[in-house]
Amino acid sequence: MDHPLTSDLAAKCCVITGAGRSAVAVIAVQGADAGKQVTRCFRAANPGPLLPGQVRYGSWTGPENIDAPGESVVVTPLALDRIEIHCHGGLAASSRIVADLRSSGVVEVGQSDFGDHDEDLLIREAREVLLRCVTARTAAIAMDQVRGALMNWAILSHSNADQACYQSVVQREAESILKFAPLGLHLAEPFQVVLVGAPNVGKSSLLNALVGYDRSIAFDAAGTTRDVLHAETVIDGWPVRLSDTAGIRDSREPIEAEGVRRARAEAEIADLVLYVSDPETLHDRVAFEEWLLSLQRTAMIPVIRVLNKSDRLTSADLPAGFDLLTSAISGEGIDMLMANISTKIAGLVPTATAPVPLTHRQVDCLRRIVTAANIQELIGALETLLGFEPRTQVAKR
Repeated sequence: MDHPLTSDLAAKCCVITGAGRSAVAVIAVQGADAGKQVTRCFRAANPGPLLPGQVRYGSWTGPENIDAPGESVVVTPLALDRIEIHCHGGLAASSRIVADLRSSGVVEVGQSDFGDHDEDLLIREAREVLLRCVTARTAAIAMDQVRGALMNWAILSHSNADQACYQSVVQREAESILKFAPLGLHLAEPFQVVLVGAPNVGKSSLLNALVGYDRSIAFDAAGTTRDVLHAETVIDGWPVRLSDTAGIRDSREPIEAEGVRRARAEAEIADLVLYVSDPETLHDRVAFEEWLLSLQRTAMIPVIRVLNKSDRLTSADLPAGFDLLTSAISGEGIDMLMANISTKIAGLVPTATAPVPLTHRQVDCLRRIVTAANIQELIGALETLLGFEPRTQVAKR
């Protein structure tokens, strides 16, 4: 069945470069009247029709201001019905071009709805994740799926699934692939790492040390952080969102009590919690243990127990109950903390070309494969994973 947009004569457009700012952004326009719509908004330095294979420099003026100064762009017609517009990578430039196209009747679509809709569903989903990856390490895993790592496994499994002896093999393989799900679901979304602890143990200074600049307010007074402050960074190639929270303690002051409530709520949905203490608050640690254990055992959230301000210790030994020592001032233990964070959030890391699920839909299908009670359920789950139209001929080539 044709996608509803592909059968429409109206052109469609989409920003096809990755999320965020970049040096160059690319907007693709596709449809029978793509050239006409782009020509309405574009004034080429050298007059003439837009023909496939050209690289045309000029100004993007918009449909209503053809004689006014515009944004410098490069237009590259790839075919009579497919044109790419290359502009400055800032969000304002690409947003203006898309807005102009929309005002001319071009339909803006998402990345998953653009391009060849005969492409396999798993490849389309992987391509969409790839475009939102922000590091080379995550993009490499997504690229393996664009090249067919998960799809080829599913096709081969489907072609052999009607053999009773092969059913258990497929289910074991699906179970192994599911072990990569926590990482696969975070390739385009940062891991949530939340710093919690008593007031004035150096959580803000520790966050600043991890990101390499002063993102959080660090001040030698309890209760300085009242809200949750966020900073995004990359640790060992994995995207991470660090959250600095209010110091947790009993308080009747309404604003501080609300900060403590938000801190606990943030920790309870985290991918990893850093419990931060210091030599002066060692005696308060017991009050946190029951809550931290509930995060680990009930919510299945890993916890790293950090003793900060290690320069104030009278002994170099790591006190019992802590995983490592750090000093946000001297930098001691920061590299080790980053290595621990990477290990905890990434979990099992796939080898090159390994099949990895990238979406919740894919994860759900793999779980159905693992729990299938018979061959019919197994085949149905594989066909759902593939998008209901498995191309078994690929596996037979």
